[in-house]
Amino acid sequence: MKFHHIGIVCDARFLKKIKLHNKINCTFIDKFQKNKLLFYLNEKNKVLYEFIFPLNKLSTTFNFLNKNGPAVHHYGFEVENINKVMKIYKNKKDYVFINSYSAKIACLGGKIKTCFFYYKKNIVEFIEIKR
Repeated sequence: MKFHHIGIVCDARFLKKIKLHNKINCTFIDKFQKNKLLFYLNEKNKVLYEFIFPLNKLSTTFNFLNKNGPAVHHYGFEVENINKVMKIYKNKKDYVFINSYSAKIACLGGKIKTCFFYYKKNIVEFIEIKR
């Protein structure tokens, strides 16, 4: 398991403030969670940022943005076997399963499988990438 990205829920005003419009590596519309995702790789520190924009009130992050404003939403970790990880963490005390889905996101290397867990006031995403 290795650190993969930081997920930040935000709105268009936030993106303008940090002036990243010309530096976004790719955009993905997440129909499952009803979010627009913008990915930015900071070349200086090699950290991948996932900027998450709720598309509507049914978005999984709509209430988070209204309650907290732009803020860190989750931390992503790349794993080799998502099914094994889900089985382990579903049985761990203090980890609450949120959801899981698959998608094809070219800038992340291809098809991904992902799952989210709530853990001690944080959301953790595990992601398997099929390159």
